[in-house]
This record gives sequence, structure tokens and C-alpha cells, in this order.
Amino acid sequence: MTQASCLIVMSKVVSYSADFVNQTINMKVLAFFLVAFLIIAAASASYHRPHRKIYRKPVYNKRPVYGKYNKGIYY
Repeated sequence: MTQASCLIVMSKVVSYSADFVNQTINMKVLAFFLVAFLIIAAASASYHRPHRKIYRKPVYNKRPVYGKYNKGIYY
């Protein structure tokens, strides 16, 4: 094998290994973002946001309103 062909083969091997390393790093980065997204999605799904931020005081001369979020709150 001549020196030029040996250099060509070595450069191809180096470029293949560099592509492979970049691909594995890229896959690790994608896997990390996927895991982070799944953790955030699970946490946000388990957290139930209240219907109103400021709750009114109960008023005792009106009937209670039984809604989806406000169970027995007087308005």
C-alpha cells in the first residue's frame, strides 16, 4: 500500500470516527432534553392549578354555588 492510499484510508477512518462521536453526543443531548421534557410534563400534569388566585370571603345570605372548581363557595 502506498503512502497516499494509506493517508486516504486513515483520513476516512478518522472522519468516520468523528462522525460517530458527534452522532453519539447528539443522541445524548437529545435524550437529555427528552428526559427533561418528560419530567417537566409529569410535574406540570400532577400540579393542579387553583381556579382563582384570590378567593372571595364566603357570604352567608346566599346559596352555595356547586361548580367544578368551587365546591360550596358562597358568592
